[in-house]
Amino acid sequence: MNKIIAVPLDPSLGEFIGKKGSEGSITFYNRKMDNGVIVAMAPVELGEKISALPSTLLMAEQIVISTANIDRLFGEVLIASLLLKKHIIFTKDGDISGLIAGMDPQTFTFASNDELLEKIESYDGGTQNGSTKVEVDRCFNVKGSGTVLLGIVTRGTVSKHDKLYSKDGKEISVRSIQCQDVDVESAECGSRVGLAIKGADENDIRKGDILSSAKIPAITEVNVTLTQSALAKEQITEGKQYNIFSGFSSGSCMVVSISGEKATLKIDKMMQIEHGDTIMLGRQNAPRIFAAGKVL
Repeated sequence: MNKIIAVPLDPSLGEFIGKKGSEGSITFYNRKMDNGVIVAMAPVELGEKISALPSTLLMAEQIVISTANIDRLFGEVLIASLLLKKHIIFTKDGDISGLIAGMDPQTFTFASNDELLEKIESYDGGTQNGSTKVEVDRCFNVKGSGTVLLGIVTRGTVSKHDKLYSKDGKEISVRSIQCQDVDVESAECGSRVGLAIKGADENDIRKGDILSSAKIPAITEVNVTLTQSALAKEQITEGKQYNIFSGFSSGSCMVVSISGEKATLKIDKMMQIEHGDTIMLGRQNAPRIFAAGKVL
């Protein structure tokens, strides 16, 4: 089974897990195992900029958090990870017993480097069945191959010759598929893929777009149920502006209305968001990623 992992704090963990692949705002590390492939994602910058952090956490099945430095960034990453309620693997570098005292012990584990790969492989978070969904992080032209995109299969299976729909509803044909530089006939949920496509060029598909077998319309308003960190002490009110993150896509949004945990957000650009998706909200003050929401 393929595994998508976030390594938000220590790039050396990514290098330990696998061979460095594509680089941008997120660096990908890939490792072939007996039962599949582990893909680790590390945001390149976590100082002044934090925009790549939500994408790595949202796309990952598990989050590996280094405890080597218990500092402000560690705190921000931990808060964001807890909002998503995903399985966390802490390294054994530092003592964080006081910080995790209130956490459900079933939601996390500890691992040394020698134990890390086994811990990653042993966790079964299940797979997302249903219509095919490929979330795009890069699209470019390759001489002799045409338009190629890189992305992650987050639902279903993508197969050669499949017909998928782009953000604007255009029909796209999958000409060929590569996983880990090997040509394959299909790729299952959790796979990092390179798709050679027909029906669109590099100007038609952007980072954050979704290709899917069932159309996922782009929208500018979304209803969500929000959960925010108590440590943020943020009063979410109508008219407030935040950053919004969904998959590899990001933008800014305004709170149109809020009642209890339910809020309506107006987004400044078209984003492909569907029922059941998870979004995250960001702000300037620490913790910068302070809330997560389920799309209604």
